[in-house]
Amino acid sequence: MKTNLAAVALLALLVLACGKDDDNSVTSATSRAVGTTAVAPGFAVPAPDVVLSSTVPAPQAVGTRLEVESVSGTAGRNATVTISMHEATEGLSGFKLEVSIADPGIARIVGVDLSDFGLSDTSPLPAAVISLSAVDLSGIFEGPFERETIATLDLELLAPGETEIVLRVLMLDDDNGDAVSAEAVHGRLSVTNASASP
Repeated sequence: MKTNLAAVALLALLVLACGKDDDNSVTSATSRAVGTTAVAPGFAVPAPDVVLSSTVPAPQAVGTRLEVESVSGTAGRNATVTISMHEATEGLSGFKLEVSIADPGIARIVGVDLSDFGLSDTSPLPAAVISLSAVDLSGIFEGPFERETIATLDLELLAPGETEIVLRVLMLDDDNGDAVSAEAVHGRLSVTNASASP
């Protein structure tokens, strides 16, 4: 009888030991499968969620700008340069500008064409620095428009070299007579030597 009891007790201990090992194995496997963190046999806490976000910058609004054309030519000749207005959502009723040749030894302004405007004025020519103003009496430049030429300059090319054609916006009004804030984009002038005569 004592032998049978001892055998039964030993068998029970073996069964309990096996059961604990199986529980630990199940818990470990479950933790690996579902991404949880085990803290004790038979217990687990969920791992923190990871949230990925992507922020796309909003498109930037394109502002109004006045731009001087970049040109090249030969010393002793003339070159034509345009001034254009871009992205005028409310149109153009009038302006006053200043244009200058950064290096007056390379070129000078000898002519200005503002014929599209009903009323215009230009400072004396020729000169390295001029002011020009115009009013759109005919409503030609009503907005919106993406690009319009508002002035054409005639340059006399004096000597080889490179310089800037600098633009300053002194006044700019839209169709309603309201002031417009605009970026001034300068132009580049490149003048080369005249080719030798054959």
